[in-house]
Amino acid sequence: MYELYGDPGSGSATVELLLCELGVKYGTRDISLHDGSQRSDQYARLNPQRKIPALVTGDGNVVTESAAILLWLLERHPGSGLLPEPGSPDRAEALRWLLFMATELYPIIEMIDYPERFAPDRCDPEALRNRALEHWHRRWRIVEDNIRGRWLMGESFSICDIYMAVVSRWAGQAAWVAENLPETERVARAVGARTRCRAAWKRHFQPEF
Repeated sequence: MYELYGDPGSGSATVELLLCELGVKYGTRDISLHDGSQRSDQYARLNPQRKIPALVTGDGNVVTESAAILLWLLERHPGSGLLPEPGSPDRAEALRWLLFMATELYPIIEMIDYPERFAPDRCDPEALRNRALEHWHRRWRIVEDNIRGRWLMGESFSICDIYMAVVSRWAGQAAWVAENLPETERVARAVGARTRCRAAWKRHFQPEF
């Protein structure tokens, strides 16, 4: 039994969708980003970084950082087929895309949503936000141009598709993705329509389905 700390529509969605695909038992604990609950001292005891998600395991250990949680869960529940075999070319590609999204797309979201946290004195936060959006859009086109089949990596569904689908819904850019990245949008909707994912996807991204 796992306990997932997060907020609907946040990075915890990637973890919850994977838990659903794995078919394992889990519970959720809401940590509202809207009222800053993740910054509380109580939550900091779980994650000193004061960010979500955080996953508490059955033995009481805590795993943080979404990409790390996903990889750890796949190691703990082998045989899912959601990550190619170690040492294979497909494994290298999967890790490439997972980390590209975790390091090149995910961090920019905070700049888009909270530009005032990063703007130097006398710098217009809105100008910073717009520049961050430009970079975000440019990096998304790299993903779009490399989708090479039914799913991101071809005909096999993987953890990369879950991660990509969730991140594509952030920063108020879902409409931009639908208009400008048709392949990304197609894959994201296919993830949300999967039998095991459907209920969790609706909980996180209700307006779409």
